[in-house]
Amino acid sequence: MFHVEHFFFPFLCAAVWLSPCGATNSGATSAEVPCPIALGGNSTAEETLLTNQALQLILCNQDEKAATLLRQASASERHSPLTDVALLLCTQNQQERKQTLENLNANFEEESLTPVEAFYVKSFLALLSGDIRTAAREFREHAEQYRRDRIAACWDIYLHHYIALDNGTRQRAEALLNQYSDDTTVAYVCALTDEFAGSGCVTPMALRAAELLPDDASLQQLRGHLLFLNGDISRAVNVFHMIKSQSEPKSYEWYAAGLYEASCLTRLGRNREALKLRREMNAAAGVAEHPQTRAEILARWEVNFLPLRVLVTRKEPFDLSDIKAAALAATPKSLPQQADAALCYRNALVQILMARYHLRLGRRAQAGKELNDAAQTLERLERLKPETQERFQLSCHLRACEACHIALNIVRSEVFTTTSQIWKERASGSQHSASLLLPPVIPGRAGE
Repeated sequence: MFHVEHFFFPFLCAAVWLSPCGATNSGATSAEVPCPIALGGNSTAEETLLTNQALQLILCNQDEKAATLLRQASASERHSPLTDVALLLCTQNQQERKQTLENLNANFEEESLTPVEAFYVKSFLALLSGDIRTAAREFREHAEQYRRDRIAACWDIYLHHYIALDNGTRQRAEALLNQYSDDTTVAYVCALTDEFAGSGCVTPMALRAAELLPDDASLQQLRGHLLFLNGDISRAVNVFHMIKSQSEPKSYEWYAAGLYEASCLTRLGRNREALKLRREMNAAAGVAEHPQTRAEILARWEVNFLPLRVLVTRKEPFDLSDIKAAALAATPKSLPQQADAALCYRNALVQILMARYHLRLGRRAQAGKELNDAAQTLERLERLKPETQERFQLSCHLRACEACHIALNIVRSEVFTTTSQIWKERASGSQHSASLLLPPVIPGRAGE
């Protein structure tokens, strides 16, 4: 027996489980088995279909599209608890989360659930409470017992990917792909298992799964990501160019693909094309003072700072005008009155780049001072962690801190020659696997 009130944390811990992508709108997954989860009670055939489709979209990291379907599915006053629980998995709107929780607690009737519905509700509640390991274990046990429930098998692989990808999970993914190679959800989840693969270490299974994905922007981002990780930069840049050209300007997909395309162009030495693309994205984005949507947040934390991050490893000499132009791209017209994490990020990168500039002019002592100042600014940036549980904003802040740590140690290795190897090792140690299906935080860094 289980009761939903046992899981009534404030906003259910704001869905602390992990999601890599943050794709926001277009795209649909195939639904070869449209309704594997039967809903009980007063649920209609339409609600059953929409809820099943939404759970597949969540697996493909298309949260906002899934939320739209679930809002339609929950239009009737009496609907399945699974529909509400699924909405809590994918919505980040705090008011909607609160209302959904109230509906769930007011209308929860365990006896009305079908057995498979009850299983999914229980497992997702564990996931929402932050107990991802319990949810992963339950999905694995269920998938082993009910071999035809491919959605449970997908959730098993998806969750184990984020807690500890072992050989057993990879083998299960390959077996599932062999059995259901025409299922988009299966292909996406199997390709996702190599999301954090090291350079050149993407498995043939994940690459094969990625090649099976439809030509949809939200799905193809993963394919391009795996090609990049595998060192196939020339093919990757074409994928990201295709995604960007097919996406609505200033959408999340447009920015995400453009960021990756610019990074690929930099790695390929096509610097003029990369510069043109960076300027195009920054002109479109502007500098939002209070970004709200995921597209705006991505633009603020990734697009606005890309010109500064590129200079960290640029081999050609740059002067003060280059630094000023890059800093301007990250500076809002009206400066905030209080401490601002984004401006702290900008200041740290500028100080690091000033150290490179002074070093080129032979001012080693001044370069060292700039690096000390940058280290202090980075400490302030880390203290300015967003006061939110919204995982996308937190991920952007983590990527900013990582970029500063890597940049600081790269330039330290140039300034402090006697301890250069130590700083190079620290720079490598600061670099984590690319998150959010975005390129490495310092363009050109990976594989050098």
